[in-house]
Amino acid sequence: MKIYDYNGKKNICGDRVHEARCRYRLTQSDLAAQPQIAGIIMERDSVSHIEIGTRFVADYELRELARILKVSVGWLLGLENDGGGGLLTFPCRIIPLLFIENMV
Repeated sequence: MKIYDYNGKKNICGDRVHEARCRYRLTQSDLAAQPQIAGIIMERDSVSHIEIGTRFVADYELRELARILKVSVGWLLGLENDGGGGLLTFPCRIIPLLFIENMV
């Protein structure tokens, strides 16, 4: 099987996975643990590689990540601007946890 890159990356959702993960103040390990509950094996380094674009993301993984991060698959793919649920864009380091809880 030939491995292809798109604009130098193996996925187009990594930046948005990172953005949404930071919004909920989840560590990469926290995020990786959630798909495992649904039977999808994902390790912390898998999340890291997804976020930096060096790992392919299967369709079933994308769907599960969207469910966990409370965004749409379309938003993760860059097809929507608001996450399908009013997701706003803020730098992840400055959002207080209390504010995040009130956003959802």
